[in-house]
Amino acid sequence: VFMSSMAVYGRGHVLQDCCIMPDSPLCPKTEYAKSKLQAEQALQQSIGSSMVLSIVRPPSVYGRGCKGNLFYRYEKIASLLPRIPACEPDCLQGLLYIDNLCSAIYAIINDRKAGCFHPQDSSLLTMTEILCEIQRCRGGKSYVSDALGRLVSLFSFIPVYQKLFGAVYYADCFAEQEALSSSILPTREGLWRMYGETH
Repeated sequence: VFMSSMAVYGRGHVLQDCCIMPDSPLCPKTEYAKSKLQAEQALQQSIGSSMVLSIVRPPSVYGRGCKGNLFYRYEKIASLLPRIPACEPDCLQGLLYIDNLCSAIYAIINDRKAGCFHPQDSSLLTMTEILCEIQRCRGGKSYVSDALGRLVSLFSFIPVYQKLFGAVYYADCFAEQEALSSSILPTREGLWRMYGETH
């Protein structure tokens, strides 16, 4: 089982609908993503006939103690803002709760499935919804501000804004095609379980 990344598609976090499909081309942009794709290709060329190669391309993974990825920044923002800006209501985010990732990997190994796999939480939320849910899960109240959203949207040309509020997710047909025998929770349930461990 090789842990790759959604980044091999070179798409994501743009201010429009960004749905990755099974026929979407692999076009990594960063050195990290390029190295992941190169590793995938090297493994595919060298795998023996008696081995099963399973490549997993997760989106942003979250869970208790996950501090090395984008989701950690979401937590920081949610903890600092008294009101959540209502921005980019059509931009959906694909995330993966750590237990969902573990469940998918277990199913891949248990069923000896070969190929590329794209596990993702069974629901999609906008960044505004994610930040609100984090605040509620942490025991606070959540307030959404349209006025603040309009103000923040003035900075939509800045890469940080696009990274935070932009869209990227996998199409539902990935799950249908890959047919993993795993139980995948929605993002809201993943967040409640994550913060339920500490609150």
